[in-house]
Amino acid sequence: HMDPAIRKAILVRDNYTCQCCDIGGQAYIGQLDTHHVVPVFLGGKDEVENGTTLCVLCHSLVHAWSTGELQVPKSKTEAELEKMSTEEKVMYEHEQKRFKRVIKLGNFIRQGMKAKGIKKEAMRKMVHDVNPGRNKPGQGQKADL
Repeated sequence: HMDPAIRKAILVRDNYTCQCCDIGGQAYIGQLDTHHVVPVFLGGKDEVENGTTLCVLCHSLVHAWSTGELQVPKSKTEAELEKMSTEEKVMYEHEQKRFKRVIKLGNFIRQGMKAKGIKKEAMRKMVHDVNPGRNKPGQGQKADL
């Protein structure tokens, strides 16, 4: 669990914006989580520098990547890109950037798992048991926002 003061500092630092997909603003506060880049149980510290803001979906994607449950879509070929409208290309490029960020964050977890000798199957069980980021008031985390 993340210290509520650290959570608040991370959200403020990141301007209440998901660092993977860029959605955000204070109107999204209910859709935003804070995430330990290197989980505490894998050696990370509970401090602002080891935290980032993620939306609920991106947070789930990071953990799914870390446990091998996320299949990243294949990149488009030049021929496929040529058939796309400008709007479709912009959306595609945005999604590509999002998945790169998700993978980068998920790889920090994978590296920690490898260092601790934790297998993906065991990590899947841990992730599913704790439901990352979804500690809301009444479930062990104070409402401080």
